[in-house]
Amino acid sequence: MDNATPAAEEHNIVQMRSELVQYLKNYGLVRSASVEAAFQAVPRHLFLPGIDVKRVYSDTAIATKTENGFPISSSSQPAIMACMLEQLDVQPGQHILEIGTGTGYNAALLAFLVGERGSVTTIDIDEDIVVSARQHLSAAGYPQVRVVHSDGGLGYAEQAPYDRIILTVGADDITPAWRQQLIPGGKLVLPFKITQFRSILEFPLALDQVSLALQRIDDHLESYSMYAAGFMPLRGTFAVQQRRSCLLDKGITFASRKAVPNNTVELLQQSYQDQEVSIQTNIYELWGLHIWLILQEPDYCEIQKKDASQQYETLPLLGQQSDGTEASYGLFSQIGLSLLYRQPIDDTELEGTEATVNSLGEVIEKKIPRWDLPARLVIRRFGHDNELAQHLYQTIHAWDEAGRPFQWNYPMAINNLTIHAYPTDTPYAIGPRELISLRKGSLMVFTW
Repeated sequence: MDNATPAAEEHNIVQMRSELVQYLKNYGLVRSASVEAAFQAVPRHLFLPGIDVKRVYSDTAIATKTENGFPISSSSQPAIMACMLEQLDVQPGQHILEIGTGTGYNAALLAFLVGERGSVTTIDIDEDIVVSARQHLSAAGYPQVRVVHSDGGLGYAEQAPYDRIILTVGADDITPAWRQQLIPGGKLVLPFKITQFRSILEFPLALDQVSLALQRIDDHLESYSMYAAGFMPLRGTFAVQQRRSCLLDKGITFASRKAVPNNTVELLQQSYQDQEVSIQTNIYELWGLHIWLILQEPDYCEIQKKDASQQYETLPLLGQQSDGTEASYGLFSQIGLSLLYRQPIDDTELEGTEATVNSLGEVIEKKIPRWDLPARLVIRRFGHDNELAQHLYQTIHAWDEAGRPFQWNYPMAINNLTIHAYPTDTPYAIGPRELISLRKGSLMVFTW
């Protein structure tokens, strides 16, 4: 398009924008006429100056700011933006609070949806992002959007209450301000992290994060839809919790909430004992078990093995990740480590073959595991903490008896899960299919 006239260039941009919208419609991400019109009307390229327009109008997240080599702000993937806007159900004339301004593009979409009678306030914790977003919004024809430099975890009381609140950054808590600044019946949509632990596992998904839509009912919020999602974490007062991770030895990575005992490497090189759990699981169910353990067990841990020496051959394999890394999870203590692995029921059923060609041109067939099929679950115990292994055994059976909650219906959502967010001082009697997690801003109740 370098030699195109301004009119031809604008025509090409409009066509690319229409093709992106049609793509989002074809995949069921844009479902309403209002969201379709917003994506057709708002020029994303004006919020990403200097970026090739073909990339701008592809279904791609584009990082716009980094810190220490890691992205901390971006223009989100249009697919997840469309999904969240559909969840939010914005109506003309409503008052919206957005947390995480980014480029300002999503705020412009919101401004289009609320129209002249509505209002949009957007907050970002970085002043430079606020300044550039104001410029982008003005250039695109949306100068009425209020852009505020503030901590999004505190909301923005000056313009409250709001009909809708949306986050474009990941959070692992519902802050009191969001709940209080939402009108009765109002809706909150955010990328919500179910646990407060940043996992190093990638099977079957790399995240325990969902695009969560909740509605305010009296003093609490109740979810009404959720989809798989991945976002950069919230920063500020209610920043997302981090894991403690360390490299134990060459090729061995360990992740936990607590400090790793000094004798962990020695334990992993010693003899072990196996205990069958007497249940069968597939990999998607194991993801649910992993969430169950994180939510309840302070001594939860994860371990990865890649290109490690032969002295770690006895480390159990629970799943294999996209980069070939083998991984497992379990519980640990000062004197022991109990990790899970999958024992095939029938090698012919649980393994397929993969053909590769070596340097001599010979075809080599290699067995590969079938992660989607069930396998026996086994606890591999290192060290002498028998109570730890028994506790893990009992916790797994409690998850099984509870109906195996938190299981992914890949790739969209978690099966039969409802999430409630109550004030932290709420007295709550736990039901038979419920689990609670007390966090800084809310008492989270998971029901299935």
